[in-house]
Amino acid sequence: MKPENILHILAVAAVILLILFLISFNLIVRYKDKGFTELYFKDAPKRAGRELNFSFVVRNLENKDMSYQYSIYSNNKKINQGSLGLRHNQAKIIKKSLLLKKETEAKITVMLDTDQQIHFWIR
Repeated sequence: MKPENILHILAVAAVILLILFLISFNLIVRYKDKGFTELYFKDAPKRAGRELNFSFVVRNLENKDMSYQYSIYSNNKKINQGSLGLRHNQAKIIKKSLLLKKETEAKITVMLDTDQQIHFWIR
């Protein structure tokens, strides 16, 4: 093989490796910057007559400080709301004690302003 051919093959291989490296680096950086928020119930809800006690957790993994607004619904009707601020990797337990209008079946939903929601049914 001629030296010019070897140099040409090495140059093409180097360009291909450089392109693969740049694509991989871009994907890694893009993935690292993507954060998320965890929203989940801490304990099983407890109901005594019309009183309902439950807690939920908001955890910030957005790679930046965040402010959250939350709303609590009973059968799609807003019954409570609040706000909280969290630093990256910080979590907060929100404890709620609500007085329901009737002792009936209800779907309780917790919704964040990040369009995340969780719910449970009470009977």
